[in-house]
Amino acid sequence: MKIHRISVTKGQLDQIPSLERAFYIHIGHLRHELMVLKKLLEFSAKETPDDPILRDVHLSQQFIIGRLLAGKVREGWELLKIAYFGTKLSLGVEKHLPDDTTMALENLKKYFSTKNLIDCYKK
Repeated sequence: MKIHRISVTKGQLDQIPSLERAFYIHIGHLRHELMVLKKLLEFSAKETPDDPILRDVHLSQQFIIGRLLAGKVREGWELLKIAYFGTKLSLGVEKHLPDDTTMALENLKKYFSTKNLIDCYKK
């Protein structure tokens, strides 16, 4: 993963339309939440204890974190539907996105357009 540092002054931030600015803040927050849950899941799955009781506790913990992560992915999809596609922000932004990001968006659209493991109650 590459980390890019972008310095933005308050004046520059104020020039971004409010809907777009709100989306960027929400999507950044979502990313942070997803990364924390992913790291927690990886950490909880690192070692498998020999004791069967502790092994069951670790497994339960992994299931709980996995469900939280799946729920957060679902929330992220709702955020994209409402604040990115719904506001038509996508029309101005997508042409500037890297190819891998565009492909990831297409994969999300395809995944959530049908019944899936995260949104299993879809008709």
